[in-house]
Amino acid sequence: MRRHCAPRNSSMLARRTERAGRGLRIAGEGATVVIDIVCSYGAADGDPREVERREGVEMKLGEALEPLYLVLDDALAAMKEGEVCRLEPVPRALAGDLHDLPIDVVSLSYTLSLVSFTRARQLWEMETSEILSLASRHKERGGKLFQEGQEGAAAVCYSRAAKLAAAAEGGGEGEFKDLQVALGLNLAACQLKLGQADHASSNCSRVLELDPGNVKALYRRGVARMRLGDLDEAEEDLRQAGMGNTAVQRRLRELTQLKQQQSARLSQALRP
Repeated sequence: MRRHCAPRNSSMLARRTERAGRGLRIAGEGATVVIDIVCSYGAADGDPREVERREGVEMKLGEALEPLYLVLDDALAAMKEGEVCRLEPVPRALAGDLHDLPIDVVSLSYTLSLVSFTRARQLWEMETSEILSLASRHKERGGKLFQEGQEGAAAVCYSRAAKLAAAAEGGGEGEFKDLQVALGLNLAACQLKLGQADHASSNCSRVLELDPGNVKALYRRGVARMRLGDLDEAEEDLRQAGMGNTAVQRRLRELTQLKQQQSARLSQALRP
């Protein structure tokens, strides 16, 4: 029997189990896995065509930089030994230049076979310093991806780092707080680029709970609230962020225009 579910951290892909795995344990984040992977695409005649097949590939989950492999990582982390699953549809852009594909290909599918895995040490087995170090490495990967314009993949790395930092809460308070603030700001920056203003606003609010008056958090939450239509709250955030800031002044001018447009629409709606 086939079952359908969505891989973690990806709303665009469906994961279909082609063959159930053995035992009860899943690979989990950080595992070293050996996999077989087949990439296919749908041809014009409707028949799937194999693009590339790789067997016996060894990789460590959580260390990928390519956007595609970040998504594959998440699927593999939830699989059992011997399990075979299919991911589809994978947007062509997500694969980048990893395959030599016909120009008219819109989406791909990947069939993953988890041959074996060695689980990573679990968080409860690690010292707080180790967890924070691992979180910092994910943060660094996220920074590289963001600089390359891969905001979605960067957000995945920042989210992983944030989960680890949360697991380390209570130890190394100063370092923990600084890391949480940086990750919240970075996530918000990615989410604004990705059009996820509601998530960006929430992350900035969490940063402000840790660091009241943080200028970047106020500015980014102000921008997010503008996009959500919460104009009064946006203005309050932006003014608190600093009237002398050029970027703030530009946003406040945009905000004034939005308020004028909103007022005009309301007046139009109230006319008899």
